[in-house]
Amino acid sequence: MSSLPNRSMTRTLADTVASRVSAAGMSFQEWSGRRILLANLVVLAVVACFALLYRSAAALFILFVGISLGMAVKPGVEWLRRRGIRRWAGALAIYAALGCLCAGVLMLAVPVIADQAATLVARAPTTSNECGPSCSPPRATPSGASPGICRPRWSAAARPRST
Repeated sequence: MSSLPNRSMTRTLADTVASRVSAAGMSFQEWSGRRILLANLVVLAVVACFALLYRSAAALFILFVGISLGMAVKPGVEWLRRRGIRRWAGALAIYAALGCLCAGVLMLAVPVIADQAATLVARAPTTSNECGPSCSPPRATPSGASPGICRPRWSAAARPRST
Protein backbone atom coordinates (compact mmCIF):
# COMPACT_ATOMS: atom_id res chain seq x y z
CA MET A 1 0.00 0.00 0.00
CA SER A 2 1.20 3.45 -0.79
CA SER A 3 1.12 6.16 1.84
CA LEU A 4 0.33 8.77 -0.82
CA PRO A 5 -3.25 9.95 -1.15
CA ASN A 6 -5.23 8.95 -4.22
CA ARG A 7 -5.11 12.48 -5.63
CA SER A 8 -1.88 14.37 -5.93
CA MET A 9 -1.47 17.76 -4.32
CA THR A 10 -0.98 19.36 -7.74
CA ARG A 11 -4.21 17.91 -9.06
CA THR A 12 -6.10 19.06 -5.97
CA LEU A 13 -4.72 22.57 -6.37
CA ALA A 14 -5.58 22.61 -10.09
CA ASP A 15 -9.15 21.51 -9.33
CA THR A 16 -9.48 24.21 -6.66
CA VAL A 17 -8.30 26.91 -9.05
CA ALA A 18 -10.58 25.60 -11.80
CA SER A 19 -13.61 25.60 -9.49
CA ARG A 20 -12.91 29.19 -8.39
CA VAL A 21 -12.45 30.36 -11.98
CA SER A 22 -15.64 28.64 -13.06
CA ALA A 23 -17.46 30.23 -10.12
CA ALA A 24 -16.28 33.59 -11.47
CA GLY A 25 -18.08 32.85 -14.74
CA MET A 26 -15.28 31.50 -16.92
CA SER A 27 -14.10 27.94 -17.28
CA PHE A 28 -10.96 26.52 -18.80
CA GLN A 29 -13.07 24.49 -21.20
CA GLU A 30 -14.01 27.71 -23.00
CA TRP A 31 -10.40 28.40 -23.90
CA SER A 32 -9.68 27.55 -27.50
CA GLY A 33 -6.32 26.45 -28.82
CA ARG A 34 -5.82 29.90 -30.31
CA ARG A 35 -6.44 31.59 -26.97
CA ILE A 36 -4.02 29.24 -25.18
CA LEU A 37 -1.39 29.95 -27.83
CA LEU A 38 -1.94 33.69 -27.45
CA ALA A 39 -1.60 33.44 -23.64
CA ASN A 40 1.67 31.53 -24.00
CA LEU A 41 2.98 34.09 -26.47
CA VAL A 42 2.14 36.91 -24.06
CA VAL A 43 4.01 35.15 -21.26
CA LEU A 44 7.00 34.56 -23.55
CA ALA A 45 6.95 38.21 -24.65
CA VAL A 46 7.02 39.38 -21.02
CA VAL A 47 9.93 37.04 -20.27
CA ALA A 48 11.76 38.26 -23.38
CA CYS A 49 11.25 41.90 -22.34
CA PHE A 50 12.69 41.23 -18.91
CA ALA A 51 15.65 39.35 -20.44
CA LEU A 52 16.27 42.25 -22.83
CA LEU A 53 16.08 44.70 -19.94
CA TYR A 54 18.56 42.60 -17.95
CA ARG A 55 20.98 42.31 -20.88
CA SER A 56 20.91 46.02 -21.70
CA ALA A 57 20.93 47.39 -18.15
CA ALA A 58 24.32 49.11 -18.56
CA ALA A 59 23.29 50.88 -21.76
CA LEU A 60 19.97 51.92 -20.22
CA PHE A 61 21.79 53.29 -17.18
CA ILE A 62 24.08 55.39 -19.40
CA LEU A 63 21.04 56.62 -21.33
CA PHE A 64 19.29 57.51 -18.07
CA VAL A 65 22.34 59.43 -16.80
CA GLY A 66 22.60 61.30 -20.11
CA ILE A 67 18.95 62.28 -20.10
CA SER A 68 19.19 63.34 -16.43
CA LEU A 69 22.25 65.49 -17.08
CA GLY A 70 20.62 67.04 -20.12
CA MET A 71 17.53 67.95 -18.14
CA ALA A 72 19.63 69.32 -15.28
CA VAL A 73 21.67 71.51 -17.64
CA LYS A 74 18.72 72.78 -19.70
CA PRO A 75 17.75 75.73 -17.45
CA GLY A 76 21.33 77.01 -17.49
CA VAL A 77 21.57 76.62 -21.27
CA GLU A 78 18.29 78.48 -21.72
CA TRP A 79 19.48 81.28 -19.42
CA LEU A 80 22.69 81.62 -21.46
CA ARG A 81 20.68 81.51 -24.73
CA ARG A 82 18.54 84.42 -23.57
CA ARG A 83 21.75 86.38 -23.02
CA GLY A 84 22.91 85.82 -26.60
CA ILE A 85 25.04 82.65 -26.32
CA ARG A 86 24.20 79.78 -28.68
CA ARG A 87 22.74 76.62 -27.19
CA TRP A 88 25.69 74.38 -28.06
CA ALA A 89 28.17 76.90 -26.66
CA GLY A 90 26.14 77.28 -23.46
CA ALA A 91 25.93 73.52 -22.99
CA LEU A 92 29.66 73.18 -23.67
CA ALA A 93 30.42 75.94 -21.15
CA ILE A 94 28.26 74.34 -18.46
CA TYR A 95 29.78 70.88 -19.01
CA ALA A 96 33.28 72.41 -18.93
CA ALA A 97 32.45 74.14 -15.65
CA LEU A 98 31.12 70.85 -14.18
CA GLY A 99 34.26 69.05 -15.36
CA CYS A 100 36.47 71.70 -13.74
CA LEU A 101 34.46 71.41 -10.53
CA CYS A 102 34.89 67.62 -10.45
CA ALA A 103 38.61 67.93 -11.22
CA GLY A 104 39.01 70.46 -8.39
CA VAL A 105 37.28 68.19 -5.91
CA LEU A 106 39.52 65.29 -6.98
CA MET A 107 42.64 67.46 -6.73
CA LEU A 108 41.69 68.30 -3.15
CA ALA A 109 40.56 64.84 -2.08
CA VAL A 110 43.14 62.52 -3.67
CA PRO A 111 46.21 63.80 -1.76
CA VAL A 112 44.36 63.53 1.57
CA ILE A 113 43.19 60.00 0.81
CA ALA A 114 46.66 58.96 -0.40
CA ASP A 115 48.25 60.36 2.78
CA GLN A 116 45.77 58.50 4.97
CA ALA A 117 46.31 55.27 3.03
CA ALA A 118 50.10 55.61 3.40
CA THR A 119 49.69 56.18 7.15
CA LEU A 120 47.43 53.13 7.42
CA VAL A 121 49.93 50.94 5.56
CA ALA A 122 52.81 52.26 7.68
CA ARG A 123 50.94 51.55 10.94
CA ALA A 124 49.69 48.08 9.94
CA PRO A 125 52.66 46.07 11.31
CA THR A 126 52.65 47.82 14.69
CA THR A 127 48.88 47.59 14.99
CA SER A 128 48.90 43.86 14.30
CA ASN A 129 51.72 43.38 16.83
CA GLU A 130 49.80 45.33 19.46
CA CYS A 131 46.78 43.10 19.00
CA GLY A 132 48.86 40.00 19.66
CA PRO A 133 46.91 36.82 20.33
CA SER A 134 43.58 38.64 20.51
CA CYS A 135 43.70 39.12 16.72
CA SER A 136 42.24 35.93 15.30
CA PRO A 137 42.43 34.69 11.73
CA PRO A 138 39.17 34.83 9.76
CA ARG A 139 36.87 32.00 10.78
CA ALA A 140 33.24 31.47 11.62
CA THR A 141 32.39 32.41 15.18
CA PRO A 142 29.38 31.00 17.00
CA SER A 143 28.85 34.25 18.92
CA GLY A 144 28.29 36.19 15.70
CA ALA A 145 31.30 38.48 16.27
CA SER A 146 33.13 39.62 13.18
CA PRO A 147 36.11 37.32 12.54
CA GLY A 148 39.61 38.73 12.22
CA ILE A 149 38.96 41.92 14.20
CA CYS A 150 41.33 42.83 17.02
CA ARG A 151 39.52 43.04 20.30
CA PRO A 152 40.97 45.38 22.96
CA ARG A 153 42.75 43.84 25.91
CA TRP A 154 41.54 45.59 29.04
CA SER A 155 43.43 45.64 32.26
CA ALA A 156 41.40 44.90 35.36
CA ALA A 157 41.44 48.59 36.37
CA ALA A 158 40.53 49.95 32.94
CA ARG A 159 37.86 47.35 32.13
CA PRO A 160 34.52 48.98 31.28
CA ARG A 161 31.81 48.36 33.82
CA SER A 162 28.69 46.50 32.91
CA THR A 163 25.53 48.31 33.87
